[in-house]
Amino acid sequence: MWKFAWKSFKTEFNDIEENLSLVKDEITEEIKLASEHAAHDLRRLLEAEIEDNRIGRSKQVAEIHKMEDFREQQALALHQNRARQVQKLVKEEGKFSRGRTTGTKLTIDYPRAAENPAIKANPKP
Repeated sequence: MWKFAWKSFKTEFNDIEENLSLVKDEITEEIKLASEHAAHDLRRLLEAEIEDNRIGRSKQVAEIHKMEDFREQQALALHQNRARQVQKLVKEEGKFSRGRTTGTKLTIDYPRAAENPAIKANPKP
């Protein structure tokens, strides 16, 4: 009797069971598509963030180079000023010790200044 009751249950609810299986497959497919869509959106977001970071780093590097150039210009100007002061002292010392100008000019070479076109390596006093 139990076997007979089971068969009638199977035949009676077979369509519902098949429909439930189909709906389960559809839901599984929808979940898969939603997951792939979310992964794609995340990839696009990460790529945009990576590009923003790359641009930001490029700007920072450019700013660092500007600051380094400025510091080099200031250092060069300071060294040139000191060289002029030394030349002035040497010239004055020559006047006092010999009574005349010796004509000696002190030249200081700054190799990094020649690498940077923004810095004038030999400015006129």
